[in-house]
Amino acid sequence: MKWPPRSSFSQALRNHPEHFDRLFCNLVEAGESSGSLDRMLDRIATYKEKVESLKSRVKKALWYPIAVILVGIGVTALLLIKVVPSSRACSTASAPSCRR
Repeated sequence: MKWPPRSSFSQALRNHPEHFDRLFCNLVEAGESSGSLDRMLDRIATYKEKVESLKSRVKKALWYPIAVILVGIGVTALLLIKVVPSSRACSTASAPSCRR
């Protein structure tokens, strides 16, 4: 792959938008123009690590509520499929299996 003459690092990153978003490219460009690319890349890395950590914590925090909802749906389905029809059959006075 040939690089265009005098292509900047930020321009090279812009050529791959599937890997580098606009914020990343703009921050790299700002670091290049200010002469502090190393500090800017360090800040970007710290930011990306914090975002991934937050995503991980949110996913872990959502497991319990999802499990509770699924168990609730399962119990409700069991009640509607098994218990309600049998109690309905027992509610009629002519059901001999429900008499004591």
